[in-house]
Amino acid sequence: MIRYLVRRTVQALFVLLGVTAIVFLILHLQPGGPARAILGTLNTPEKERLLNRQLGLDKPLYEQYVIWLNDLVHLRFGYSYQLNEPVSSVIGRTLPSSIVLVMLGTVEALLVSIPLGIHQALRHNTARDHTLSILELLLYSTPVFLLGFIAIDTFALRLHVFPVGGIHDPTSTAWDPISRLHHLILPSLVLAASQVAVWSRYMRSAMLDVMVQEYMRTARAKGLSRREAVRRHGFRNASTSIITLVGLAFPALFAGALLIESVFNYPGIGLTFFSAAQSLDFPVLLAIVVVVAAATVVGNLVADILYAIVDPRVRHQA
Repeated sequence: MIRYLVRRTVQALFVLLGVTAIVFLILHLQPGGPARAILGTLNTPEKERLLNRQLGLDKPLYEQYVIWLNDLVHLRFGYSYQLNEPVSSVIGRTLPSSIVLVMLGTVEALLVSIPLGIHQALRHNTARDHTLSILELLLYSTPVFLLGFIAIDTFALRLHVFPVGGIHDPTSTAWDPISRLHHLILPSLVLAASQVAVWSRYMRSAMLDVMVQEYMRTARAKGLSRREAVRRHGFRNASTSIITLVGLAFPALFAGALLIESVFNYPGIGLTFFSAAQSLDFPVLLAIVVVVAAATVVGNLVADILYAIVDPRVRHQA
């Protein structure tokens, strides 16, 4: 197990290093370079040369990359000239809100999609299975931002169950947990709904594959009911596919969070990315890309570890 963990961790580090190299090249592929992008309409040749000297952009490219990589390791992401504050402060202020949104949406999606997929597998090719499959396909084909607008119109504007957007009530304190949870429920449910349609289908397919295996037939022959055989023997083997899928879904989760935060005006890293794209705030944009890429790599690493825990054969083959 230790050898497997070390190997997967080293691979994750190399992937993350490759991501930083790509982001660094994107930074230097901007028309005129980073200095011109920062100065914008105030750019003059003298100002550009001075800023290049101050930021070390007049040094060789490999030396700039080493300096930039060292800054990333120490969580120094540069300075936002649009917001007039360090990028690390921007990330530190908005990232926790996005993490809470993504984690809550993931938990909600798993709590719905796993039982739903098992339920469909146990009722394979019945009218209920076909009806749920059609609903899942409709949900899968609906853009997440449209789901957000429908949820706002239904539950906020018509039923007045949840607030339209924001992160807490104007009359409450910023750290009021009840107010924050009230504002978080609707966007997290929309984010979860965008994943339930996919994950439940995978769980259904995995469970159908497991149910025809010999060990399941043996369990039934020993007197276990179908549900009991699924609970004791089938679920653990079928869960490996959903674990892998959740790990691979982290980019989609963060992409969905970007749209949902924009729709619900939720002050997370997604809304910050949208605002930075509008104002061409490249230091913030690139920092968010690195952070999301790191979260994706870590998510895949955690999925690999959970996969090895659930299926010991993975550890022995590694």
